[in-house]
Parts: sequence; structure tokens; C-alpha cells
Amino acid sequence: MHTTAGNYYTKKSTTAVGTSAVNTTYLASITGVSSGSACKPYYKKYNFGAKGTARTQNWMAMIPGNVKFNHLSLPGTHDAATSSCSSSYAKCQAYTIAEQLSKGCRALDLRPYYDSSDLTIYHGSFSTGVTLASALSAVTSFLDSNPTETVFVLMAQEGGSDGNTTWEDRVWTCLNDYTSYIASYGWTGNLNPCRGKMVVIFRNTYTGGTNTGDLGCGKVGWGSSFNPKSIGTGSGSSTYNTGTLYYQDEYEYTSSSYASDKLTNLENMLTNYIAANEADAGLIYVNNTNCIQGSSVLGSVVINTDITTTANSVNTVVLGSSTFTNHTGRFGIMMTDFLFSSSQNGDQMFELIHQQNYKYVYKNRTRCSTTSASGTDTGVDISAD
Repeated sequence: MHTTAGNYYTKKSTTAVGTSAVNTTYLASITGVSSGSACKPYYKKYNFGAKGTARTQNWMAMIPGNVKFNHLSLPGTHDAATSSCSSSYAKCQAYTIAEQLSKGCRALDLRPYYDSSDLTIYHGSFSTGVTLASALSAVTSFLDSNPTETVFVLMAQEGGSDGNTTWEDRVWTCLNDYTSYIASYGWTGNLNPCRGKMVVIFRNTYTGGTNTGDLGCGKVGWGSSFNPKSIGTGSGSSTYNTGTLYYQDEYEYTSSSYASDKLTNLENMLTNYIAANEADAGLIYVNNTNCIQGSSVLGSVVINTDITTTANSVNTVVLGSSTFTNHTGRFGIMMTDFLFSSSQNGDQMFELIHQQNYKYVYKNRTRCSTTSASGTDTGVDISAD
């Protein structure tokens, strides 16, 4: 049940809808909530907290386990490991990966580069100083403490060409240490089998390494925005299709109207792809909010606006977009610069994305009218959960 204050509660199964003889732990009726607003509980005796002060560390606990993974709206961080970068042209986040996860982030953009001694995460030519192993360790430590959650990891080779066999072998070796935490092809099914695990997809085709097996990870050829990408598994010639990924990653803008131009692309992905295929459980979407603004010199963009400025501008226009604020379906996976940072409106961006799961998951499933709220009327059940 959702109260006007933003609280979500379950109802004690032995308490009839419409009565008031309950406390806030087993809520059926309080001020600001119609007597018929209570619903059949997903997880009994669990107070999910309030909007703005929600239990963001384990917010997925309230999502029914039979919801498809790709029907979720996941708040994510673009270039997730860059909080330690000193350059304003490389730093995209203010918080460490561990802090992001604790605050409610559930999708990470990780870009390791093999520098002849270790896999270190980079943003362009800038080293974050964070190794892939330490980033994955932060994820798995979080999952150990919060087994109801899952983390989507989108991984790409930074600073090298696709098909680099050394990079692929090193990444495989690193991931092999975390096999028990990888939800095998998790994007294809329900949330429950993904709980306590990572869902991993590579932006690289990942076919040249000598190590065999994909460890349950997917791989795509990133290519151009908006074009469908087959998600492959296996290695080399054994690759086969297990779904389709769409993404929007238009990030270079030379016009002073870069924020509105970026918003157009974000809305295009939401309306023409995500909303247009609302019922299709075989599609996964990544909608990147990040962008850079600069001038064009011989076909290349020379950045002249730092990421904190562009992030603030883009986050502001998204929050002011009725296309997003009025949308009642999934957002897909949204990778955002400065998620949670109030100075870039990243805290409001998190709320926008995070709260979408409640609007969507509960839509048409938890309502009973006040006229029928009597006796043991507990709303609409969700089967197989």
C-alpha cells in the first residue's frame, strides 16, 4: 500500500481491509489512505520506508520476484568508478561504488583497461585508480549484506579495440573468481533468480580470448545508438542469441542546446522503443543520460564544458520532462552522471527512476475499490510469486 506520505506497507493477512485497529507495521487504514487501499502483501510484516528516506539499501526486497528483470527501472551510474578522478572532464560520480550501491544504485558502467600489469578502470585516457577486482569485490560485498538485491554490470574495454585477446583473457580470469555471484543469463528471466547476484553484459563481442565459456555473461556489439543488438553467449563460433538489447548513447553535442538535444534522444528511446514494446519481455534497454558539449574540429568534438555542468543541465531537463514524469511503465536501465549528487540534481534523478518501479509493478495489481473493501477483501493477487 502507498500512503500519501510516500510510505509503502504490507497488510497483516488476518486484518480486514477498512479497519483501523492496526498499527503502522501491519497497516490497513491510516489518515490519508482510503479504506480500500490496502492490498494483498508481497512480503508480510515489512515496512518499506518513506519516499525520500526509503530503505534504498535493499529497495528491491519489495519488488515481486516474478517480475521480469528487464521490466525493472534501474538507476545506474555512467562511468561508475570515477569518483576519485581529479579532472572535471573525467569525473562523472561523486560517490564510490560501495556508496552508490548503498544509496540505491543498481546498474554500473565499468570500463577496465589492461595496462600490462592489472585491469584498471579508466574513463578515456584517465585512470580511476580502481581495479576491476576491487570494483567487483565492492559489488559482491554489498550483495552478501543485501541478498534481496541484484546489480546490473555493463562492462566495456576502455582504450583498446574490440577483440583484444589479452584483455578478454584477463577479464575472464578476474570474473572467474566471482562465478557464484553471476546470475547466469539473468536478463532473460525473473528477478528472483538474480537476487544476490550480478547480471553482466559486455559491450564487446568478446570472441577472441583463449579461455572458453562466458560464465553466464552476455555480449553485444555496441555499434550505433537505437539499433537493436543481439545478446550473445558462449565463446567464438558457439555464440548464440539470447535476447535483444537497445541503447541510447548519443553523447557528443556541439550546440549550446545540448541539454534539450540530449533530452530529445532520451525521450525518443522512452517513447519509440521502451513504451512501444511494453509487453515484450525479451528486450532490454539502456538509456544513457550522459553527454559532453564542445566544438567540432575536423569531425572531432573538443570538450569545452565540464561534466558537472552538463550533468546538471541534462538532469534538470529530464526532471522537467512530462514524458518522463508522467510515464507509467518501465524506464529501463538509466545510466546517469552524478547520480545522488544534489548539486547536479542527481538525488532527484535517483528518485525519479527508483520510484518508477512502484508505479509500474503495482499498476493494476494492488487496487480494490472502497466500495468493495470489506471482510477479507485484500486486492489482487500476484500469482507464482
